[in-house]
Amino acid sequence: KCRSSGNGAVLQDIHKSNSEYRNNRSRSLSAKAAEIERNIEALEESMKQLCAEEEKNQSDYEKLQSLMEEKGRIAGEIEALYHKWAELSVIK
Repeated sequence: KCRSSGNGAVLQDIHKSNSEYRNNRSRSLSAKAAEIERNIEALEESMKQLCAEEEKNQSDYEKLQSLMEEKGRIAGEIEALYHKWAELSVIK
C-alpha cells in the first residue's frame, strides 16, 4: 500500500511559489518592455527634430555634419533598443 508522506502540501507550496515567480517575472518584463517603448518614442521624436534642423541648416555644412552625426548616434540607440525589446518579447 502507498501511504501519503505529507508532501502534497509542500508540492502545492512549490507550485504556488513558481507560479508567483512567473507572474512577477512577466510583470517585470512587461514593465521593462514598456520603458523601452517609451525610450524609443522619445528618441524617434529627437530624430524628427534633428531632421527639421537639417532642413533649416541646408547651407551650413558644419551644422549639417554635426546633425548627421547626432542622427547616426540616435539611430544606433534606437536599433539597440529594438533588439532589447525583441529579446524581451521572446522571453515572455
